[in-house]
Amino acid sequence: AQVYMSLEATDPQALKAAQLHMPLIRSQLVLLLGSSDFNELQTPEGRQGLAERMLATVNQVLEQEGEPAIKRVFFRNFVVQ
Repeated sequence: AQVYMSLEATDPQALKAAQLHMPLIRSQLVLLLGSSDFNELQTPEGRQGLAERMLATVNQVLEQEGEPAIKRVFFRNFVVQ
C-alpha cells in the first residue's frame, strides 16, 4: 500500500511535534501497513479502521516523546497494489 496522509490537531504544537518525530512515526506506520490485510484495505470500512490504527500509532509515538496528541488522520491518496 502507498499512503499519503495529513494530520489534524487542535494544538499547533502537536503538528510541530509530529513533523519533528516523523522518522520514528513513519517507521511505525510502515510496520503497521506491512501487517495490514490486503483484502481489508479494499473496503471503506477497512481503510477507516486503518486510519484509526494509524492515529493510535502516531499518538503513541507522540505520547512517548511527551508531546500533545493528534486529533485525526486523513488520507490524501491511498493506493493498494
